Amino acid sequence: VDTYEIGVKTDLMDGQVRLNATAFFNDYTDLQIASTLNASEFNFGMDAEIFGTEIEMTYLPESLPNWRFDLMASFLDTEITKADKKLNPFNKLAVGSPEDISATHQMVRCTVLIFDGTDACIGTGFIVKKSDLAAELSAGTYSNGTAGLTAAQMWVMDLGAIDGSGNITAYPSYGDRNQYDAQSNSSASTFMDIETSSGVNVNVVGNELPYAPETSFNLTASYTFTTGNGFTIVPSANLYYQSSMYNSEFNSKLTDSIDSWEEINLGLLVLPANADWTLKAYARNVTDEDNVTTIFNSTDITGSYQTYQYRDPRTVGIELSMDF
Repeated sequence: VDTYEIGVKTDLMDGQVRLNATAFFNDYTDLQIASTLNASEFNFGMDAEIFGTEIEMTYLPESLPNWRFDLMASFLDTEITKADKKLNPFNKLAVGSPEDISATHQMVRCTVLIFDGTDACIGTGFIVKKSDLAAELSAGTYSNGTAGLTAAQMWVMDLGAIDGSGNITAYPSYGDRNQYDAQSNSSASTFMDIETSSGVNVNVVGNELPYAPETSFNLTASYTFTTGNGFTIVPSANLYYQSSMYNSEFNSKLTDSIDSWEEINLGLLVLPANADWTLKAYARNVTDEDNVTTIFNSTDITGSYQTYQYRDPRTVGIELSMDF
């Protein structure tokens, strides 16, 4: 990986304000992004650019000496600049992308238990034209390779459905890819000469990198009390915000989008004047938001499920520290 970085940093101190700012540019060659195809993991090299700015600021207002404000902010602009088209194993029909073929094609899950030159598979899906399926169903020549199966195996029987007028009301969702693919040298009537594919490749050039929110900031306000018996008490309030982002390089708004979220946290620090202990109390995620931080898209071989990870729910606690 070739990485080029240009950094600019400035430190400003003006009375009660301290500001640190950094701007950077990273140019990546062959940035490795992994994808699972069928049952194998592959690393794909992509070129990408990252522009960013990070700001840290502390403000101590002169007219309000007990107050303190801290701000940390990050701004990112990421872009994939060069890569081959890729197959999205979670979305082989490219639903929600410019290459979407879901209106004309159907994904059929394999029922065979072998792998050969026709790319038969175990549990994965393949893509076929709906019009080709409709022609076979209407002609009564459709076969999904269930001949010879036992009664216990007949769960794979999925012949679709046709109404009384010959209209397709349901397309098969399970089938044998060997039975679908063209077999020009075979006289077997069970072969349907339907061309299949593993899915449509989508263009990822110009997309954002995964897990790279454009904006995030952390703002904290605190106030310092000093009591007559020497205690220092510091209550604080914190707001964290993160803009929306994608969980994959495919940037599908239907399956890859993670919404923006914010979180409010409260804190209390108690410091005695002449003692060896410190007390902290906190309340995190005060409004008890269900904030999603990551989404994992599985592949069709494991059932095309999604796993969500959340921030912790509202959490309240007390911490007591002692020096020995």
